[in-house]
Amino acid sequence: MPKADELGISPTEQTSSVERAAAWLRDKIYDGDFTPGQRLIEAELTETISVGRSTIREAIRRLTAEGLIETRHHYGARVRRFTRSDVSSIYQVRQVIEGLAVRLTTHQLTDDGKATLQKLSEELSAAKTKGDIKRYIELNGDLHDFFVEASGNPFISEIAARLNTRILRLQFKQVFDLDNIAISHADHRAILNAVLSGDAYDAELLMRAHIGRSQQQIESYDDSFFQ
Repeated sequence: MPKADELGISPTEQTSSVERAAAWLRDKIYDGDFTPGQRLIEAELTETISVGRSTIREAIRRLTAEGLIETRHHYGARVRRFTRSDVSSIYQVRQVIEGLAVRLTTHQLTDDGKATLQKLSEELSAAKTKGDIKRYIELNGDLHDFFVEASGNPFISEIAARLNTRILRLQFKQVFDLDNIAISHADHRAILNAVLSGDAYDAELLMRAHIGRSQQQIESYDDSFFQ
């Protein structure tokens, strides 16, 4: 069992302990160690990271406020699992804000930004060629995150963070196959070509269409994926 000092958590600094416990939980969720729908047992967490229950409860409350965890009466806390309605609402918002993000990015893309996109494009192609689905999903997230950050609009970043798309990808990663990669990669290439050629209008339309296709695919899944 890891000790508190190994996790950087000091039992004498309650506020700091809560922040670091919350960071540890957040990382575990984002890394997929705690999966969507998985229950979070207070007793197990306190033992694992060597903090008191009050610290764990406050960390869970913080992550609940962030939308990463959901709590139910008589059930406790679990990693958030998106419903079919959640997915529809999230993707509607994503089409708007990520379309805007890619348009703004195109207008102000720097040489360093272009180099980053070129590198991401090469890495995505390599992952596709190798059939490395896990790596492709990671890079897909990096590409979308790049446009959000490079847009220069802090409100886009704030809204995107609240949508918790990283958890959404984890919830459906098991059905992401090589056919999905081929479709996604074709979309990404078209978007990148538009951005790198300075065509902001087409880049926005292509991003909206790309996210719309993903929405249609996810919404077609069986109800078991949303329970």
